[in-house]
Amino acid sequence: MNYLLRTVAPRLMLASVALGALAIAAGCVNDSGGSSLENDDGRVPNKPRTDAGAVDEDSGAVEPSDAGADARPEEDACADESCNAPPTGCKAFPEAAFCDDFDSADALLPTKTKWDFIEPTEQPVATLSTVRAVSAPHSLLSRVIDGTTPGAKFAKTVTKANFTEVTWSYDVYFDAIGAEDGFFLDDFQFSDAAGPDSFGFRLVMFAQGTAIKELKVEHNQQVTGGDYIIEPALPAGAIELGKWHHFQQKVKFTFENADPAQNKAEYTLRVDGATEPTFQKVYPGATRDQIAFARIAGMPLVFNKERSAGLAIHWDNHVLELK
Repeated sequence: MNYLLRTVAPRLMLASVALGALAIAAGCVNDSGGSSLENDDGRVPNKPRTDAGAVDEDSGAVEPSDAGADARPEEDACADESCNAPPTGCKAFPEAAFCDDFDSADALLPTKTKWDFIEPTEQPVATLSTVRAVSAPHSLLSRVIDGTTPGAKFAKTVTKANFTEVTWSYDVYFDAIGAEDGFFLDDFQFSDAAGPDSFGFRLVMFAQGTAIKELKVEHNQQVTGGDYIIEPALPAGAIELGKWHHFQQKVKFTFENADPAQNKAEYTLRVDGATEPTFQKVYPGATRDQIAFARIAGMPLVFNKERSAGLAIHWDNHVLELK
């Protein structure tokens, strides 16, 4: 009997342990077939992260996968060549001392304009136009309406210490011109030392029979005591109605402090990007103290408003650079 007990007892103990393990395993399975370690909402409490980049299953986030990104073809951001196109308007001159392409809807508002002033403050002789532009959507349209309405004028003064070279460029389109008259197209000035606008250059245009007769360069030099100079007309046909033209004017100053009489001002005009200057000449210059700023003004300032009625000029992309 003792022999049987010694033989059977261990077997019963093994069976009992096995049954206990089965019972425990059975107790760890709930009615739905899920683990009893899960909470009622199906989440496993205090589940450790497997690595630094792991994402909790219940966070709603999805681990990134390179496979999907690699499988998709990259979109071509320049499919329409828009980002390969050269910049236009003032975007093409990020380093300019001043630039206005008139593309802002507020370009002529007294509180928003880039210009020091636009005359008259009550338009309609200076307005934004969408009829034509070099840089869309706007150009500035200046007009002479009749013999009594003031003409348009817009001006900007820029200062920079010790500059010796100034370049002013703009696009201009002559829509219509007066019957028999002359007018200042622009004004490019550098000193008020002998009164307002006492050293600079102007482009002057003359009309004949509603056509362009001629364009001239004029030079005023009150600060040096010199005479007012009117240069010969530019070659006929250089400027046409109904066509955009690009004007670039550059003035280089040379200052000889030991002998102010040797100061020089070299003026260069180029029309429509010509390699050779359309006009170029060296004039006696003023002193460093007298050349204090660069002032640009678009007009037109007509000599006889009645005979200039109907004149219309579009302007775009005024750029001023000082070195």
